Amino acid sequence: MKYFNYYVNEVMWSIYILISIIAYIKKPLILLYISTSAIYFIAIQILIKAKKKESYMKIRSILDNKYEVVKIWPIYIIVFIFTILGFVQNIGVIQFSKINNLILALLMGGYNLYLNEKAHKASLNFEKTKQDYINKYGQDQFDKFEKESEDFFQKFQKEFDDIINNRNDHK
Repeated sequence: MKYFNYYVNEVMWSIYILISIIAYIKKPLILLYISTSAIYFIAIQILIKAKKKESYMKIRSILDNKYEVVKIWPIYIIVFIFTILGFVQNIGVIQFSKINNLILALLMGGYNLYLNEKAHKASLNFEKTKQDYINKYGQDQFDKFEKESEDFFQKFQKEFDDIINNRNDHK
């Protein structure tokens, strides 16, 4: 069950790519909806990555004053443009050519396969490191380490939230 999500994602995005190619040959209308969904996927992923970056920069600015919090409002504009582009293509106001729709769908499928592979490698690396730690120090030490880490991050998150709330109160 450990690799279940990895294989499900691999199969899902491989089928997405296969359907894109078949739709290019047989049913251009299906390809239109596939590429439109790719536009929405791209917009969502851009937004998620921007939010993660913004959170990271907030933490860095608290830990080290030379970091400035990044404003991600330009990302919202880009996501809005992608969303409108997908919507107007979906309702037929403008439509990309058949080859452009295929390229967009294939790029999206390939990109998600790449992300899935990276996540899988990171997961395997974590499991290997965890096992090495357990072999070296024992399961009890690992459990103690996990508990201490969890306590530290909960304490840090509370302090972080307090600092953010204090900053917002002063504005």
